[in-house]
Amino acid sequence: MQDDPTIRFQPMYEGYDPWFVRLFVLYSLVVLVMTAVRAVNLAWTLRKYRKAHQSDSPLDQSSQDFWDQCRAKTRLFRNLSLLTFLLAMIVLVWTAINILTGMATMKTQSFAPVAADMADALRTFSIGLLVCTTLFCFALFFERLVQRQRLLLGLVGNKPRLPETK
Repeated sequence: MQDDPTIRFQPMYEGYDPWFVRLFVLYSLVVLVMTAVRAVNLAWTLRKYRKAHQSDSPLDQSSQDFWDQCRAKTRLFRNLSLLTFLLAMIVLVWTAINILTGMATMKTQSFAPVAADMADALRTFSIGLLVCTTLFCFALFFERLVQRQRLLLGLVGNKPRLPETK
């Protein structure tokens, strides 16, 4: 018979996220929340502008300024997408440097903990790519929405259209 019926598990790897990984995840969450708020605000602004334009009520700003502000808001989504991608790359490289430095200073070479560390680094990178892709999709969607609203309201450009010559 067995004297000790409990089975003990000794993990080879205990997950540890460095401070910059936790900061990047926090950044990603803040950017997603900020993007959701800005997206709702932009959609609401476009809706109010369309309703005001349809009811011929006076608008508080010139239409060109309004469309410039809308384009700037959609450009922000694209810029945040690029920044998130670059930060995800920096975090991946920084984590890989830490892993490889730790591997170089090991007394005995064991690749199982290194593989687990790299899996964690790739997990963080994939979170960054997911946030980046989400932001880019928001940018594309709202660029098309602003463009569509502008076309529907007949405000395509500042220049008068010249009559076509035959």
